[in-house]
Amino acid sequence: LSQVPKRMAVVGGGIIGLELGSVWSRLGADVTIIEYLPSIGGTGMDGAVSAAFTKILQKQGLKFKLGTRVTSISKANASHQHQQHHTLELKSSSQDSADGGTTATL
Repeated sequence: LSQVPKRMAVVGGGIIGLELGSVWSRLGADVTIIEYLPSIGGTGMDGAVSAAFTKILQKQGLKFKLGTRVTSISKANASHQHQQHHTLELKSSSQDSADGGTTATL
């Protein structure tokens, strides 16, 4: 990327996704972490550590959509030069597969 994006979605709240999100947030991007599991850090992170780490990252400005699955991502060019918008279709993991997802532009 040639410049820091205004907004960014990171799909996956594992260690690598959290590190990427944290760095981009510190550079000025409005970051949302989307994680299928109900907590961050993956299956290997202790629940108490995950909860404490979530609070720390939220204080740093990161937003979280936990228990959420990305069902599709589409890209569309905006009218402004070098600007692109991505539309993500999200579905809460608690919904059954017959329910429709929620579409969010990030």
